Amino acid sequence: MKKSLYNIRQYNDRGFTLIEVMVAVSLMAVGILSFLMLSSVLIKSQSNSYMQSVALYLAQEKIDQTMNLPFTSLVTSTTNETNTQIEAAHPEIIGVKSAFTRTTSILVDSPSAGLKSITVTVSWKDSNRISHSVSLYSATMAF
Repeated sequence: MKKSLYNIRQYNDRGFTLIEVMVAVSLMAVGILSFLMLSSVLIKSQSNSYMQSVALYLAQEKIDQTMNLPFTSLVTSTTNETNTQIEAAHPEIIGVKSAFTRTTSILVDSPSAGLKSITVTVSWKDSNRISHSVSLYSATMAF
């Protein structure tokens, strides 16, 4: 009887069973698929972050340009710039697969008398055609 138990134990110690191999391959496949799904989410997130950074840069630039104008030249107005106008002034953002629109609004005596408020909104659509925008606000007064 001992000899047959020894033979069975020796037979089982020779390698992996088919079930063990299938479980190992399945676990590896789940791990690899999870990594690939995470990679695509990270790439899309990085792209959205980049677009938001470009939009914030464009908005801040316009705030700075407007703040550097003489106080008396700031009159109530709203201006729109298209992607073509923005790209002409910023060749470094050509190749971004989105069209930016920059809207600048100037209000006189807002929020109170003697102040002028400047609001810049930059809008764009992502690769899924979802609209996004960022807005920056500043106020200035005469010195």
